[in-house]
Amino acid sequence: MDGLRTVQMAAPMKQYRDAMKEMVASDLVDIMLMSLSSAEALVQEGIFENSNITPAVRLNDATDIWGYRGASYREKPSIAFNTAKIESALKYSRLGLYSITFYNDLDKDLKTLMPIPNFESQSVIQKWTTS
Repeated sequence: MDGLRTVQMAAPMKQYRDAMKEMVASDLVDIMLMSLSSAEALVQEGIFENSNITPAVRLNDATDIWGYRGASYREKPSIAFNTAKIESALKYSRLGLYSITFYNDLDKDLKTLMPIPNFESQSVIQKWTTS
């Protein structure tokens, strides 16, 4: 229809996880970065056993993923927030990613950095950085 956007649906989770399994089986990657829920599912399936691939967990996300209909979050600088508890992530991986985005704007960039000390103290308490 003229004037209407085409809505593209996200792929089913099974499709994403099947693609991850294929990448691990190909042995073409060194690290498989996943959400905590995917790490839990794939580690429990044993896909990393007898593999040189290191499972890794994404420990945070940003508000730019909030893309529901009518939302305007993607029009503004994203703000990071924790999405995985370190103690849960440690059950499936010894490697985690804490992602930040800089905007070349001092106030916004400082706001982006504010959660890091809390994250670091949690990671040390959970022995993420010492194991």
